[in-house]
Amino acid sequence: MAEGIDGNKVVGAWRDSSRIFHGYLFDGTNFSKLDDYGANGTYPYGISGSNIVGVYTDSNGTNHGFLFNGTSYTTLDHPLGTNGTYTLGISGNNIVGYYTDGAGQNHGFELATAPPAGLSISLYAGLTITGTVGKTFNIQSTTDLADNNSWTTIASITLTQPVQLWVDTSVNVATSGKRFYRIVSVP
Repeated sequence: MAEGIDGNKVVGAWRDSSRIFHGYLFDGTNFSKLDDYGANGTYPYGISGSNIVGVYTDSNGTNHGFLFNGTSYTTLDHPLGTNGTYTLGISGNNIVGYYTDGAGQNHGFELATAPPAGLSISLYAGLTITGTVGKTFNIQSTTDLADNNSWTTIASITLTQPVQLWVDTSVNVATSGKRFYRIVSVP
């Protein structure tokens, strides 16, 4: 049975002759088994990008919600869901479902997960400034060397050592145009 769709990707489950559910992901061409988690069944319900949510049943017969990020599974159990947690839908970083409490009552929930950590590489201009310790300089920049009036002070630095490095983190030189620098001694 198909349960969730995102673009050309579909998730769902089928039941074998032992009546155990097995999850699948169909990417428009190929089926992949999503069965690595539950000893007694896995049932995906929703998909968003590479993230899949659903329910697995442990060896004691308890249902647990899960999030599969394409590589690893994370159990998502509501703290009050003593009789099971069911993650049924996902959109971006938001997951919805319900849990069953100790009295057998169902309660809906929404879980906002943190976006994955990211890493980016940027290139910044670094200036090596030499001078007398205690001396202050204004660091100026321009994008047009032909215009003497275009220089703008972007920072001030007081030397704490005779040779000091200053990095302009306000502009990524890999994605911006040319920028020129000069220092001006402050009296």
